[in-house]
Amino acid sequence: VQAAAALGAMHPLGRLLGGVFSFEAEAAFESGEAVNPLLSINGKGSALSSSGSVDLSSFLSPITGSGLIDLSHLERIDFRDWRGNFVMRNGRFVTDNWTIKSNRGDWSIRGSFGVDGTLDYRAHLVVPPAVQQSMKDLSKYRDLVDLFRDKSGNLVLDLEIGGTSASPKVSLDMSAAKAKAAEKATDSLIDKAKDWLKK
Repeated sequence: VQAAAALGAMHPLGRLLGGVFSFEAEAAFESGEAVNPLLSINGKGSALSSSGSVDLSSFLSPITGSGLIDLSHLERIDFRDWRGNFVMRNGRFVTDNWTIKSNRGDWSIRGSFGVDGTLDYRAHLVVPPAVQQSMKDLSKYRDLVDLFRDKSGNLVLDLEIGGTSASPKVSLDMSAAKAKAAEKATDSLIDKAKDWLKK
């Protein structure tokens, strides 16, 4: 099915997607004059697409605007693989470790959105070194950016997404970077102590 047409009818987030998805699902819902069928849906399924696009500008522009890391080149991406399982319950669409692979980086997403528009997501983004070359000011803030890199040089970012689809609230999880900074500081102190003992 066309993602924007199918999901956009259910939730504004669907309009951010482009491409054809294959869905497998089983669900049941109630009907009646006083019943909202979207709120009564209970079911589960899976989704898969081998080609499409997604507009992430409303989620990533606040990070770029903070001046910490430029993610503007990731705001609109073409993906080559999108897959994951989902559960529908209590008026929420819950995703369990959805993965998105693209030539600009790979995503892992878990959380949920509600038919009331509320968002509750955790997103894990891995940006390879080759893609980082097109990102602004990474060399300028190298010491800080290095705190978000793994041993292979990938830029690893964890985002917390809340708010609503109309007004999302996005923050960068700094816990891993803080732990790495503390580790570096400890190593530096140890090196200084070793140098002092050699005197």
